[in-house]
Amino acid sequence: MTIKKVIEMPMGIKKIAFFTVVFPSIAKYLGDFFGSLAGQTFKDFDLILINDGLEGIEKFKLKHRRLNIHEVALSGTPAKIREAGINLVVEKCYGAVIFGDADDYFAKNRVEKSVDLLENYDIVVNDFNLVDEEGKTLEEHYLSKRLKTGSTVNLKFIEDKNVLGFSNTAVRRSAFDKVIFNSELIAVDWFFFSYLLNMGASALFTDETVTSYRQHRLNMVGIGRYDDDTILRGIRTKLLQYEEMSKINPEYVQLREDIRAIIRKVEDDSSFKKSYLSKIKGNTVKDPLWWEAIKIAEDLK
Repeated sequence: MTIKKVIEMPMGIKKIAFFTVVFPSIAKYLGDFFGSLAGQTFKDFDLILINDGLEGIEKFKLKHRRLNIHEVALSGTPAKIREAGINLVVEKCYGAVIFGDADDYFAKNRVEKSVDLLENYDIVVNDFNLVDEEGKTLEEHYLSKRLKTGSTVNLKFIEDKNVLGFSNTAVRRSAFDKVIFNSELIAVDWFFFSYLLNMGASALFTDETVTSYRQHRLNMVGIGRYDDDTILRGIRTKLLQYEEMSKINPEYVQLREDIRAIIRKVEDDSSFKKSYLSKIKGNTVKDPLWWEAIKIAEDLK
C-alpha cells in the first residue's frame, strides 16, 4: 500500500500565490512554464498571471484546467506592472507568494520546498540551472558556486549584486505590505528584496530545489555576456537602485554618488568611456551574479 505524503502549509499561511508576468516575446516558452507548474508535488496554490499584452493565453488555460489560474490584464512600465501585481497579492490576502518568470521552468518540488522553508524564514531563494533557449542545461546549480545551501543572504551581500530574482524566490506576505516602485526601475527584483532585507526580513538560500533560468537575448543583461549597450544599461540600473535605496538607507548615499560620477565621466569624456567599457569587458568575474560586473572606477584599477 502506498502512503501519500500530506503536505501542510506553515502556520499563518492560508493561501499561496504563484506570481508571474506574461508578455508577447516569451510566448514560445510558455509550454515549459505551464508544464512545470502542472507537475508540482504541492498543488494547493493559485497562479496569479499578469498579462501584459499577450494574446493566445486561453489555449494554455484550457490545457491546464487543473491549475487555478487568475489572469489579470495590466499595462505600463515593467516596474509599475509588478507593483500592481504584487499589491493584488496583498489585497487578496495571500499568506505567501512564490515568484517565477514565465520564460523559465521549475523543479517539481519548487512550491513544496518553498512552502516548507517559509515556516522559518521570510524569504526563500533557490538555486538555478542555466539553460539555453531550447531548454538544454548549460550549467547546474549556478548559485551554489557562490552560496552554501542553508546560508542566509543579507543586505550587505546584495549591495553591489543580486541573487534574489523574480524567478527563484518565495516570500511570506507578513514580510511586506503594499509596494510603490519608481516607474523607471530596471532591476525591480533587486530593489524589492533589498527593501525587504533592509526592513529586517530573513532570507535563506537552498539548493534543494531549482529554477531553470533560460538564457536568451532578453534576459542576458545583468549576468553573462557584456557589450557596450548592456554595460551602459547596467550603469543606469545601479544608479536607479542606489538612488532608491539611498532614500531609506544612508549607507547607499556614497554608492549613489560613485555611480553618478561614472555616468558624468562616461557622458563627458569619450576617452574615459572607451577605457571604462574596455575594463568592464576585461574584468571577468568568475561565476558573476546579476549586475556584479558593473564596477565603480576605483574597483577597476
